[in-house]
Amino acid sequence: MVLVEVDHEKGVARYTLPAARGGDIETIRLPADDRVANATLGLLFQPLVRREVEQIEFQTFLCRGGARLVDFVARAAERSSREPSDQVVEIRFGPKLGRVLSWLAGAVVPELRFWFDAAEGRYLAHRMPLYGGGPEVVVAREGVAAGALPR
Repeated sequence: MVLVEVDHEKGVARYTLPAARGGDIETIRLPADDRVANATLGLLFQPLVRREVEQIEFQTFLCRGGARLVDFVARAAERSSREPSDQVVEIRFGPKLGRVLSWLAGAVVPELRFWFDAAEGRYLAHRMPLYGGGPEVVVAREGVAAGALPR
């Protein structure tokens, strides 16, 4: 596993490869106005779950292909019906690529989603790649059936 550290106070982010992969360390300086999400995404997304904001823009520190920051945006999906799934808030997020590039990237960018209980804001499940370039998986809390989540 790669060790990732983000130190907002010192203004640096670094990753360390495991010894089996060379143990290399790469460090970058964070911009003064960094928005690197260095918290559990479930907490970061709570204002969206409560419908207090329309979107949250943040940055992710990525290591694959060299250390860098990537701008991300998250939005709550619109509810289209009065189904039982209306009790679930779906958060969709991904790289902030602009309208044209986002449309083109749709075929290759994984579906990054979180689901929360609409009434309590409780985490239910999330969908993302198991690892960089890996299969997309749904991880659900005990008692939540993945098939019951909005699609």
